[in-house]
Amino acid sequence: MTSLVLDKHVSEKFPKNEAFGHNGFITISNQIFNFLKGPILKLRLYIPNMALDSFQEVDQWILSLSRDGVRELVLINKNRRYQLPCYFFRCLELRMLELKSCIIKPPLDFQEFLYLENLLLKNIAFGANLHGAIINLPQLKTLKLDACTNVYNFKIKSTKLFRLVVLTCPDATLLELLHSKCLSVVGIVFLKPIQGVERVNLASLLSNMLCLADLFIDGYFLQQAFEARELRIRCRLFTYILSYLLPYLVW
Repeated sequence: MTSLVLDKHVSEKFPKNEAFGHNGFITISNQIFNFLKGPILKLRLYIPNMALDSFQEVDQWILSLSRDGVRELVLINKNRRYQLPCYFFRCLELRMLELKSCIIKPPLDFQEFLYLENLLLKNIAFGANLHGAIINLPQLKTLKLDACTNVYNFKIKSTKLFRLVVLTCPDATLLELLHSKCLSVVGIVFLKPIQGVERVNLASLLSNMLCLADLFIDGYFLQQAFEARELRIRCRLFTYILSYLLPYLVW
């Protein structure tokens, strides 16, 4: 058994049964992890709001996954932000990663996820210990950031990035990513003026994005107004951006 789903539908069953205790979901999930034999290559884990004193059990699950070579991991946390343990960054076989309400502070010597193709992050805080180091994600094709903080600490190198969606990340720095030659879908929405955020000249930017098919932005990302005749490629701009962006999000 290489795939395990402990999602919202599972967690909702335990509060109705007092026999499992206050944190029944954690108790039963821990027993499942201890019972299973062999590697778990795909895990979808939903941690309900249980006023946890610690994430000790979750740390142990991550440790087990790091040893087994997990390839797909979805971790949806409804509690306070969960700081990923250092051994999470030993999950070097990851192809798909989705995290919600976590803190990412990689070890100083961490450099790359060589096989990661899809990265989806919501309500993530990036630690300052990155110190401007660049993380290499050579196979990354999709990057989605939603309501993340300290994004300027998260500097990555990706030459195959195909889809980039950034929503309400007040300190995102994106210019290096936008120079990826493979970009086809780009959505950048701040929703309100942000002081000190990098802005771009749209016409100049688009002249370097030869594969672009869909572009969704709000005016807070632009340096100055532009005219349609300045654009070298065809793109579609929607006033009500979020209504189109929602299909690209999985939350």
